[in-house]
Amino acid sequence: MAIIGHVGNNQTSIKGTKVHNSSIDSGLPGERTLIWSMSDSGSVKSPSYESWGTMTSGMTGVHYVQKANWPHNGKGWARLIFTSKNHPYRQWAIANHTMNNYGNYANIERLIDTLFADADVWGSGNTMTVNNKYNIRLCCGSIGRIGTDNCIVEHNNGGSENHDIPCIGEDNGNHVWSDGILWGNIDNTTNYGGLGNWISPVTSGGGTGDTLEIYYESYYPKANDYVDFLNSAESTDRPMNFSWSESHSTNGAGSISYLAMATDRVTAQNWSSHGRQQQIGNGDGNMTVDLGNENAQVIDFAFAIGYPGRGHDCDNNYIKASNDGSNWVTMAEWKHHPAGGSGTHTGYAGGGAGDEDEGYAGGYLFWQEGAHVYSNTRNNVEKWIPMRNTDTAYRYWRIGGSNWSNKDNGYQLLMNWGLMKKKDVIDARGSWQQPFTSLQDADNVGVPDGHYWFINPVGYKEHCYVATFEDGQGTPSNSGSRWMLAASNNACTRRIPAGTNRNSNNYRLGCNGSQQLGVANPDSDYIIGHFIENFKFSHAKIYSFGYNEYDADGVQSNDTPCFKYNDREWLSVTWRASTGNRNRTHGTYYPNPLGSRTHKDDCQKHTSWPGGMYNFTYAVVDSVRMDSGLNANTNQTTIGAGAGASGDPSGGWHIGHGTNEGSNYCEGFYTADGVARDAQGYTTWVR
Repeated sequence: MAIIGHVGNNQTSIKGTKVHNSSIDSGLPGERTLIWSMSDSGSVKSPSYESWGTMTSGMTGVHYVQKANWPHNGKGWARLIFTSKNHPYRQWAIANHTMNNYGNYANIERLIDTLFADADVWGSGNTMTVNNKYNIRLCCGSIGRIGTDNCIVEHNNGGSENHDIPCIGEDNGNHVWSDGILWGNIDNTTNYGGLGNWISPVTSGGGTGDTLEIYYESYYPKANDYVDFLNSAESTDRPMNFSWSESHSTNGAGSISYLAMATDRVTAQNWSSHGRQQQIGNGDGNMTVDLGNENAQVIDFAFAIGYPGRGHDCDNNYIKASNDGSNWVTMAEWKHHPAGGSGTHTGYAGGGAGDEDEGYAGGYLFWQEGAHVYSNTRNNVEKWIPMRNTDTAYRYWRIGGSNWSNKDNGYQLLMNWGLMKKKDVIDARGSWQQPFTSLQDADNVGVPDGHYWFINPVGYKEHCYVATFEDGQGTPSNSGSRWMLAASNNACTRRIPAGTNRNSNNYRLGCNGSQQLGVANPDSDYIIGHFIENFKFSHAKIYSFGYNEYDADGVQSNDTPCFKYNDREWLSVTWRASTGNRNRTHGTYYPNPLGSRTHKDDCQKHTSWPGGMYNFTYAVVDSVRMDSGLNANTNQTTIGAGAGASGDPSGGWHIGHGTNEGSNYCEGFYTADGVARDAQGYTTWVR
């Protein structure tokens, strides 16, 4: 098992040794501890209390470890994993935001205080009230639905039920047992699906004989802790030289070994030179790789990128593994691929049925729906599919599914397949256990682009996206300084409304005291939330890409823009917003400069657009905050940083002012020719 410790202040890497941080850590990174289980016997009214570390999978009855007996009085966990004995390859994960007392984060503590208490006291104290819906968010380690706010927990136990517990499911305006349960049990074990752990919401059936289980993990995955084995130096041969095979050979095109190539495809053109297709029909079909006798591996996560033009996927996907090529173990099962909040169908509370609830519509990730390519998936753990927890290394790995014709056209087409293996030595800095306090911390570690945990001076923790920008023109790069994403408004996502519907304090960077809007992703809609109100930063940056080359209908065309890997025409404005109250920079600076404005002469301005950008006067960090009357017009209203004549968007706006924002769900800016145009992406960064 991979271990590292950065112990004390010497930050020494220790391989193969169990290292404890006495203030935070409770065990090895990735080490799971079973803390709750329920079979079809026993009762939640009279559970059996167990000691830490003594529970085993498949126990009969209702058992749990009381929260007070978890490490650090129940505060040391990074994720809770909801799964089951019979289906350990179906997993739903929740991140520990219990230190953040704003937004829906408090619902996490309510869920815990309910499940880990006798049902006789449910509805009192901090427990969940019967028949009340509580929104939660799923995170890395879930087999889907990452990025939707339409996920809830609810129970129907007034104190007399033996197996009625808080269930994870959907909210389409009805109770969870009517709209669909993903994990849990309502009433007795023969109703509403019974003891269930499903890839799609279930409302009927029962008698599954399964045992529901919850695991405690003290580790939250970071992309820099993993290698893609199909694109690493750890194998004994080039991955393209591995033995590759497929279940069907009808109407095949391309080469199956292309799946091992770390290529970024932003177009469907010439796909057969970069991927592999086979015609399956409506039965089971798959593609398989033999890693070789000396290359058996423990794989922790995976991802699959399909045909850039969408389609050629199915609704019942799996990854299986074997050591003899005949007997296969299911490692993961999913309906729609986790997508990191990116894509057309990013749901919202009460947003309706179907794809919107699920956060993404495809069995694989697609370029035309979310701008997914290898590079921005390899570095985004919120797009990864979790494998079942095991220490067994496997030689053969298979990706497949069924119902191909029901979902699409009966074909399987893959461009990239990632098999993510945890490194032998991992770096705890930037993890949930050892969060960064500043972007300088991230620079000191030299982290690549991706998600890392940060903590602000009042103790709030947040999972934030970091990218590197070069210090000259301020464009995305693989070397330079690291910046934290504070906001993103993308023309292909609908989470942030259009036009003057954004004239609300809810769309300040602090989300009016609430949690993150969306998932941190520069190719999606996102606002960082209340965490930023007390986070210390001194510099701000606007980076807009895809200027005058956008798709606003939710489906991207071939070769349309995405952050860093296909920017097209771009704009970058960078400034130090914390220089003090003087003629060129003034406003509010404590605890940070969210309410400041900075004169253009103190801004670094660069663009690829011929003729340059408009000569604005002041740049601001939070445009909605600076709109004193919340009366900016349709094109002036801006999410995140912007620039204009006075620092108030309603008083004349240039950077953040598009031309058709009322219907295009985007931002834009003026150029030196005095013409405003819309852009695919518009992002705000701080450090």
